[in-house]
Amino acid sequence: MFKKKPKQGRAKMADKANEFYTVSKIGKTREITPEGYLLCRDVALARTGTLLYGDGEIPVEPDNTGRIVVTRGDDDLFRPETMASAEGKPITNDHPDDWVKPENWKELCCGVGQNIRRGEGLEDNLLIGDLLVTDKQAIEDVMNGKVEISLGYDTDYLQLEKGRATQSNIVINHIALVKEGRNGNRCAIKDSKIMAKKTGFLDSLRKKIKLTVDEALEEAGVTNDSDEPEDDDEEESKS
Repeated sequence: MFKKKPKQGRAKMADKANEFYTVSKIGKTREITPEGYLLCRDVALARTGTLLYGDGEIPVEPDNTGRIVVTRGDDDLFRPETMASAEGKPITNDHPDDWVKPENWKELCCGVGQNIRRGEGLEDNLLIGDLLVTDKQAIEDVMNGKVEISLGYDTDYLQLEKGRATQSNIVINHIALVKEGRNGNRCAIKDSKIMAKKTGFLDSLRKKIKLTVDEALEEAGVTNDSDEPEDDDEEESKS
């Protein structure tokens, strides 16, 4: 069945084989497809560095505090096979009890991850991807703030000593939307609304500082008659 295309909206021209077509933009990184799917661009999925685990979470002996520190390097996360293993993998709403596979795919899949690549510049320690969320409940959850990401994957651990290990041979099975991921806001779906909230906080802080200065001047018997506008050129740094 054919449907008439929307008269208004913005189309993303397909300059790559894995590009998406969208008709509207609802945030800095969020767009809507003609079907109503939610496209989240430039999502940090994982990072290199150290990861903290508790006793029993992974097959590594903890230290005397019950903690395990795992190191993941560039050669592990950005290994061609690891990056390829994330391409086209299903998005899930929370981690499922089992790996996503043909027998349970229809039940668990909420979308797909695509255009998997290594970040650039300050983000060169991040595995980046575009997420197309197709499930109605998952879309609503993302829009309501469930934006952190946690990968489900298989990996080999090499224990260096009690409480310390390295990861290798990472093979990704699914990309989970979670309320609280191990990497926090570092690996999450971003949006311009977050930046707007930060800007609002800065505006509020500026007003408080100005009010304090005015009160001090008034107490000293000095009137602040300056009509100069406040300097709003402060630039927000991106996380």
